[in-house]
Amino acid sequence: MLPVVDATGTPGSALEDADDAFLVARSADGDLRAFSALLRRYNGVLRRYVDRLTRNAADTDDVLQDTALVAWRRLETLQEPAKVRGWLIQIASREALRHVTARPPEVELTDEIVETLPGSAADADGIALRQALQSALDALPQQQARCWILREVGGFRYSEIAEQLQIPESTVRGALVQARKAILRAMEGQR
Repeated sequence: MLPVVDATGTPGSALEDADDAFLVARSADGDLRAFSALLRRYNGVLRRYVDRLTRNAADTDDVLQDTALVAWRRLETLQEPAKVRGWLIQIASREALRHVTARPPEVELTDEIVETLPGSAADADGIALRQALQSALDALPQQQARCWILREVGGFRYSEIAEQLQIPESTVRGALVQARKAILRAMEGQR
């Protein structure tokens, strides 16, 4: 059974002091204690990152569990054990993206996200603006919505989005241009 990643990050044993490469090697050999130590080590950064994408504590917990399962199953694919942090973040990103885009109506659009839109008036009615943005996102093709969420909510660079979605960077740029135009058109009446 895989360890549950909880919000507290329960302290572990002497494995906590081992380097990442050692923990990955032990984990790949089936050592669940080493894998638990690895997950505890990066629980904080993964939780903050995923929470920023999902904006929902329950969804964050689900994504972290999925991330742990995927990581456990794919440990043998990690070619550079010392880079496990980035590898885990990449898995978490994919799982969060899958989770968020699977249920777009549940994505909570906060004032912080709404304020990032070009041309958003500071005194605009926040509720109407959120609803307009949600409608605009729901109307986008899935690839455009994913690119927009990763860029505007997740803060990813174009190259990172391309890697996450396994598409060319030029496609990311085009999808973002189209998504931004569509969102601005849809929200024109909200200014």
